[in-house]
Amino acid sequence: MGSDDLAISRLLEDESLTGDITDAPARVLIKWGIGQLKEGKAEPAVRQTLRALARLIARRASLGPGEARQRLEAAGLTTPDEAALAALWTEGAALADAEWAGKLVGAVGLTPTPLPRSPAPPAVERGEEVAAGGREEEVRWWQRLVGRRE
Repeated sequence: MGSDDLAISRLLEDESLTGDITDAPARVLIKWGIGQLKEGKAEPAVRQTLRALARLIARRASLGPGEARQRLEAAGLTTPDEAALAALWTEGAALADAEWAGKLVGAVGLTPTPLPRSPAPPAVERGEEVAAGGREEEVRWWQRLVGRRE
């Protein structure tokens, strides 16, 4: 089983991603998520996006376009302008949940903003500068331990 297959399997088994919504929109989101994983997108970003969209779909009746946009941006997703979301909200009243979920996926574009990278670990520790030559000399771990240099 490849890493994509394992990620897809984990996605399908995790009911918490779409537990707040009915089966029809959940299938739309899961299908999108599988496609993203097959395209090589990072699993954590796909899961974060699925979770954010499922919450939005579950609360769509009580949210307006402005609030929806704030929630999408807070989840690290790129969003269309508020007018595009307003149109989706207006149109959404006449749509079934699955169809609306599909339109939301298309409208949002779903390009997860990459999470900030952790700082790189410090480079290999170097010794103190040699006063005369001004260059660094490498100090081995055991030399630091006993406080000697070769």
